Amino acid sequence: MSQNLMTRIADLILADNDAIYSEKLNSDGKYQNAELTLQQFTDQCIATLSKGFAKMRESDFPEAFIAWGKCRVGSTALTNLFGMAGLDAYYQPVKTVLRHIAYGSVGEPWSLPNPVSPVFAKEMAGPYLLAECLYNPIEILLKSGYPAKKLKLIIVDREPVRSLDSWINKWSSKLDIERLALNYSSSALNAVRVESYAVRNGVDTLYYVYEASKQPDVAIPALFQALGIGQRFTNDVIDNWGARGALNSEHAKVRFPVEPPPFVVPGLHGTEERYVYKERELLRASADLAALIPQMVTDVYERHFALCCQTLGLDEQSVRVGELA
Repeated sequence: MSQNLMTRIADLILADNDAIYSEKLNSDGKYQNAELTLQQFTDQCIATLSKGFAKMRESDFPEAFIAWGKCRVGSTALTNLFGMAGLDAYYQPVKTVLRHIAYGSVGEPWSLPNPVSPVFAKEMAGPYLLAECLYNPIEILLKSGYPAKKLKLIIVDREPVRSLDSWINKWSSKLDIERLALNYSSSALNAVRVESYAVRNGVDTLYYVYEASKQPDVAIPALFQALGIGQRFTNDVIDNWGARGALNSEHAKVRFPVEPPPFVVPGLHGTEERYVYKERELLRASADLAALIPQMVTDVYERHFALCCQTLGLDEQSVRVGELA
């Protein structure tokens, strides 16, 4: 992806311009094997997911909490946490369909359980393909037949320097740093489009930043309360995970889909004893990472940070620099 393309994509995102759907997303011969537009990706995702929803009445759909944001914001541990609370917790059911389309294989519709209990699904943007950075899971779900009143969007985010460092650490063996940085920025900025679409279509939207997990015993009950499931919080939701904290294992409370071979990354997710913020040393100089991050990406994060604290009743200073739990 050239810098000129990134500038054009950023302009289209921030203007919420539908011309972005006409962008040709080129094949790379590994993750994506055909040139498709974002519109074609979107339409094919809708066609697949619609098959699973076709015979469902509105009352058949469970309430679904869709966590969306750039990758590497603590989303898998958050998904496991919702599983600990007794929800069916899914790993990227929409994005996995998109990955199959890119690869040239066939993805599975999202099979939903009994509608009595809410479900949770993480849908993270990036990292390999521009289509992964720009897809809108809320649009795809609504156009596939999911009722807007049954959806809640949770925009998840993380401090930009640390999240970009994590992208480079995990994926620099697969993509060069320039491409990763450009995909990262596209993913971060796409929050503008996803949020705008959700609001226009009557989907309730909340915000959660990874830094709030420095105080999970405060932030998670507040998040559950905001989602209307406050009664599901117990101390075991965030503590005493044991074998269930091995996020790549069969013991985890996350329902993993079958992904196309190039997208499978062994060891991508670690083992956690509990849900808590992980303070890790940067693998690169902070100034070098900051130079790769446009100011508008930082601005988007700061807005999410403020809205998270406001919605959940958290003190901004405590969340930003407070003591770890």
